[in-house]
Amino acid sequence: MPRAPIDFSPLDPTTLETSTFTFDFSAFLGTGETIATVAWSLAALNGIDSAPSSRLIGSFQISGTTVLQRIGTCIAGENYRVMATITTSVPQTLTLYAHCPCVAPS
Repeated sequence: MPRAPIDFSPLDPTTLETSTFTFDFSAFLGTGETIATVAWSLAALNGIDSAPSSRLIGSFQISGTTVLQRIGTCIAGENYRVMATITTSVPQTLTLYAHCPCVAPS
């Protein structure tokens, strides 16, 4: 499973910040291949958040070769693995992931 080129910016737990997270799958899709479905998931890497999937807010979006999901209200001190798994029109299944820490600004 490929890791995205960069991790996401930290979320601020003191403000219950939310943000739209995006993965671009264009480098992995063939000519004419489209994204048919996407499934988002969160894993709590530090084990502090017992319900990381509850941080997914609303429905996902598919926009061309990009998938988007709103995430927020994280638990302070947690580091999340954010994953998006797509199925394409070929069909093939692809997953990208990146990390997102939950840290109050200093």
